[in-house]
Amino acid sequence: MPARLCSGTSLGDRRGSYRAEMPVLCFAYGSNMLHTRLAAAERAPSARRVAVAELTQHRLRFDKRGADGSGKCNIEPAATGQRVYGVVYAMERAELASLDRAEGGYERVELEVRALGGEVLRAETYRALPHTLEPNLAPFDWYKAIVLAGARAARHPDSYLATLEAQPERRDPDASRRARHLALLDLKLAA
Repeated sequence: MPARLCSGTSLGDRRGSYRAEMPVLCFAYGSNMLHTRLAAAERAPSARRVAVAELTQHRLRFDKRGADGSGKCNIEPAATGQRVYGVVYAMERAELASLDRAEGGYERVELEVRALGGEVLRAETYRALPHTLEPNLAPFDWYKAIVLAGARAARHPDSYLATLEAQPERRDPDASRRARHLALLDLKLAA
């Protein structure tokens, strides 16, 4: 006999709609770590922070070529002992389509991350598609500032913050785009 919901409707009768109503966990490790970025109307406005987590045996790269030609964050498998820190958010499953559009050039994958409290969580995340990878890319200054702001808000370890801070960057030649992204976060970089 199928399991029963409190309303008396069986899971067998509602399996598809039940799954659609359940929140999904998403592991953010780049600019989406910053809540104001991820929760923007065109991304995932229902996003709420669940945990700070780490993805073991991976490393963070800025080797995904963005539409603007700059480096964006990516994860890749790495040796034992390496890890990528991020934030796990719960969000409405229906918002995944909007987030998929915002994350062009990435594929959504499911993986296991470990919350800093020790709990293992299954979460969706984004990994760059092979044709978008380009070594020696540098992020724009505003993108790196967004990533750092998210990492600081999550209180990632000082050693991880130092690695992010050491990442080479370049100034965005499009002053309007730069100002728009900095205004979004109320960040101020030297003019």
